[in-house]
Amino acid sequence: MYPGNPYFKNMYPYAYHPYDVYPDRQNFQYSHYRQQSVSGQATWTEGGQLTKCGIPWSDNWYMTAAVGENSPYQCGQLLRVYYPVTGRSILVEVVDEVPGFPDNEINVHRRVFETLGANPQAGVIDIQFSSVSQIEQQRWGRYLLELTQTAYPEYHVMAYNFFYR
Repeated sequence: MYPGNPYFKNMYPYAYHPYDVYPDRQNFQYSHYRQQSVSGQATWTEGGQLTKCGIPWSDNWYMTAAVGENSPYQCGQLLRVYYPVTGRSILVEVVDEVPGFPDNEINVHRRVFETLGANPQAGVIDIQFSSVSQIEQQRWGRYLLELTQTAYPEYHVMAYNFFYR
């Protein structure tokens, strides 16, 4: 969807391209907020009482994951997990670290596994994942704010906050 394309002239310009929501289209570098994906594998767990991060597995509606101790991902960081078989992706919060776990593997809560459309009996699935930067979160927030204002014009949403349960 490009502004000069007459076919899309009456369409909301960001309806299908949320990553295009940035003020200076010519000078913005896409890679500054869209991280490189890592191809790897995911296993699942029911979690436990104690985590090395001090964040419970139930945080963020159980959309949580564990990474290796030497992983570049840190406690509390958001990761986007994509399962190519179903085409589904989800944001998970890093809540635990596992000793000796490779950098290209994550251990997700069972609910994440099921939300991605994977059968828990499989045990291991091939995925792609990447970190979600603060800039990307802000851009998604603005996109969702605009989408909400368009869908519900009678409401006057003025701001938003990210929160995790």
